[in-house]
Amino acid sequence: MAIGTHWMKHRLKGRVRSTHSEVANLAYDAGRWREDKRRALNTVLFNEEGYVTRELLYDLSGCLSQVGSKKYDAFGNKKETVFQNPKGGLLSSLVYKCDEAGKLLECVHTLAHGLIIKQRCQPVYDRAGKKIEASWFFDDGTPSRKYVYRYRVTGQLAQQVLYTYDDDGAIEEKWNTVYDEQGHVVETAGFDPEGRTIAGPTWYRYDDNGNEIEAATRDLRGDLYSSTIYSYDLDLQGNWIKRLEVFRTAQSGFETRVLTYRMLDYY
Repeated sequence: MAIGTHWMKHRLKGRVRSTHSEVANLAYDAGRWREDKRRALNTVLFNEEGYVTRELLYDLSGCLSQVGSKKYDAFGNKKETVFQNPKGGLLSSLVYKCDEAGKLLECVHTLAHGLIIKQRCQPVYDRAGKKIEASWFFDDGTPSRKYVYRYRVTGQLAQQVLYTYDDDGAIEEKWNTVYDEQGHVVETAGFDPEGRTIAGPTWYRYDDNGNEIEAATRDLRGDLYSSTIYSYDLDLQGNWIKRLEVFRTAQSGFETRVLTYRMLDYY
């Protein structure tokens, strides 16, 4: 598996041609959990080099709602990502401009939900070529959001900080994401402009295959607020094909369960 392919980003093993996911809620009835009707969630298609070429998204009723496609240059660098409705109408697009080495120079994001809204980003890199900042602006120059990246001395991404802005250009929220050396998200938290916590903090754990097995959220006092536990069935390649998600609140004991089935086709 080549470094940087979407197979790796999706944590897939082997030469996967496509994945199709379906989800079903579990209802507690007469002392046991029973599976409700499944509905389609998404379908992802990969080319033979391991890059996503097409993505189908489904709504809450399981009907097709968005069709995504991606284009690449001869070196595997992204050129364009487009999402359309099932009738072919444009929903959104991302157009990328890269240099000969594949480094992103500019990205233009267009939203076409009613009014057409465009945003533009020009990343900033350090001397080592690491992206350290990415600020997005509307056409009139108003800031939309800003990403700041920090790295370990060994080069891996250690932290991402996202700032979102209100209509006046003032910081509205700050979101902090921490990564481990394997690239897993291990902590997230959201803050208001005064630094007060508005979401999380949430901590994440993974198994040896890189699959998330637990997410635990603490309240403002540091006590456990809720937890989500994941368990998996794997195929012969080591990819998960069935995932049970169990969400519980600590104080009330409220619990929900969701099953996700994933069908994989290989080259």
